[in-house]
Amino acid sequence: MANIKLNIKRRFFNEAYLPYLKTNERVNVFYGGAGSGKSYFAVQKMLIKALESPRKMLVIRKVTATLRDSIFAEFQSALSKFGIYDQCKIVSSLLTIELPNGSQLIFKGMDDPEKIKSIAGIDDIIIEEATELTVDDYSQLQLR
Repeated sequence: MANIKLNIKRRFFNEAYLPYLKTNERVNVFYGGAGSGKSYFAVQKMLIKALESPRKMLVIRKVTATLRDSIFAEFQSALSKFGIYDQCKIVSSLLTIELPNGSQLIFKGMDDPEKIKSIAGIDDIIIEEATELTVDDYSQLQLR
């Protein structure tokens, strides 16, 4: 596994969310208006967590077709700003990202929850646009 040295500047982060960068609560909910930076901060927070130690992260959105242009693109942008994009294995067709330390990010939609059930060993789940999910969707994710 690669040894990663990040040089992340404070200015990379939205000051409003910065106090939550190192929190370890089981559930984090970030909210704000459009363009407030909540999604991008969540991406930054989870990337730092994944780079600290190998993890398997499931990134969810209600509809698979909306992943590529939203949260998947946000992760790629953050990797570029962190200066490690070229060290990652990004497979756009499968919507997966492998970080240099072996951490995996798997992007899936809840429009077919059966596909989620077969993914083993998940350490973290990131839900983009959680308001799109039903209570049943959320309950299914809690089982993972």
